[in-house]
Amino acid sequence: MCTYANDTWCRISGLRLDETRDHRWSRVIHPDDLAMVLANWEESVVEQRPYVNEVRIVRPGGSLRHIVVAASPAHDARGGVSGFLGTALDVTDRRAAENEAREKESLIRALVDHSSAAIYLKDRAGRYLLVNRQHRELWPARRDFRPGTTPFDWFPEETARSFLETDALVFRTGETRTFEELLETGGERRTFMSIKFPVFDDSGTVMAVGGISADISDLERLIAHGLPEGQRPAVESVIEFLAKGIEDGRRVIRGIRPAALDDLGLRAAFEELAADLRDAGIETDLVVDPGIDALPPTLQTIVYRIAQESLHHARRRRPDTAPT
Repeated sequence: MCTYANDTWCRISGLRLDETRDHRWSRVIHPDDLAMVLANWEESVVEQRPYVNEVRIVRPGGSLRHIVVAASPAHDARGGVSGFLGTALDVTDRRAAENEAREKESLIRALVDHSSAAIYLKDRAGRYLLVNRQHRELWPARRDFRPGTTPFDWFPEETARSFLETDALVFRTGETRTFEELLETGGERRTFMSIKFPVFDDSGTVMAVGGISADISDLERLIAHGLPEGQRPAVESVIEFLAKGIEDGRRVIRGIRPAALDDLGLRAAFEELAADLRDAGIETDLVVDPGIDALPPTLQTIVYRIAQESLHHARRRRPDTAPT
């Protein structure tokens, strides 16, 4: 039986203060959760132990809220249990954010796993944080991938060491690098074009290295033997296949570091922003220091984001002005 409830509980539940008395509070518990709530509550009362439960409540208007209820025994002067003191925390927004994050993660996983290129992500210790389906199919000995494995678990020692060396270069410079690698897969040695890129945290520090590796063996073979007219469609198909794999990987990390910086450089990325404004009918003058591309990559990201946000506000709030 409830003997007291504050205004916050009334706001969460949608009940009036007089409706929280006695056992009337149970009216708002979702029907599918009520039996579990009552059973856990009875068990806590009998054992005189704290009670914690996450439940759904249905407000009088029909809206659904997720709450975490916690209660602890209150003792009288003789040490006996006189009741329970409880709190209710509304976690609806947090649950919605978690669900949204899971959905985004599923979409990213689907994108990564259906890429035509091998995609992977490693931390500073060289441990794999992620590998996609294509990576596992190219090197099937590790189809049972678990985060924490290293290149030494996948490749011969010499190959693994070369991978870690190129990873270290990206960590040190904070720049995207392209490598041509000869790797064994399916019992034969194949040539891969690998693009390794830095993944930055919110402070601009490189926290991981991502990689996209595409098999270019067929393309190299065609080039080595010349390109008869009849072979041209095959070459174009290989190039398209390779470009799609690289773009799939880039899309995964586009929100972390603006792709325009890697693809164009900072000056050209600014020119692209200015062109977007001009296309929207806003007269724009662009003045950029000639040495701006020499800035460190982390600082380039910060400068680009500031400019991007400033121009966004200029476009939204004062569309008739001429940003400079």
